[in-house]
Amino acid sequence: MTYYLFSSIVNFIIAGYNLTLPFSTYAFPHCKFKTYAIFLTAEAIGGLVGALISTFISGLVLVPSSKIFLFSNSAILVSICIAAFNLLLSIYNIQFMTFIQMMTDRNHIGRVFGIIFSIAIIFMPLGTFFFQAILDLKSIYNYLLFGKLLIITASIAIVINIFISND
Repeated sequence: MTYYLFSSIVNFIIAGYNLTLPFSTYAFPHCKFKTYAIFLTAEAIGGLVGALISTFISGLVLVPSSKIFLFSNSAILVSICIAAFNLLLSIYNIQFMTFIQMMTDRNHIGRVFGIIFSIAIIFMPLGTFFFQAILDLKSIYNYLLFGKLLIITASIAIVINIFISND
């Protein structure tokens, strides 16, 4: 049950990230290139590399993106954070799905994945509506917020998992 909850919260936060990404051109002004196009390319590269290496997980890479831009005024450097984020998101997805497959009885695997995807389908639009209502979609600091939210969520999930596994 904890895994469903954790996955749902992550999907909720990712919905906010996905909502703000098209507005990155406004959040990172004065760039030669359209940052949205650069970030989509970085996401694709990060996802492919993440799917290939699949050994490490972290949400820390979004946190420095706003500071990097403020110091360098370079969307290319920020796109490294975006690529790394999607690399790590791919790793998370691979490891999460692998864990579920290993821990679930083969007779119930379809139901378990059905529940996971149903919850994701519910939480993604809720996250989009929530973050659209509370955020300035053109703010450079949205990436800092999403990075911190993912770190907090992962930390809470780790603590809960430690307590559950000790029982």
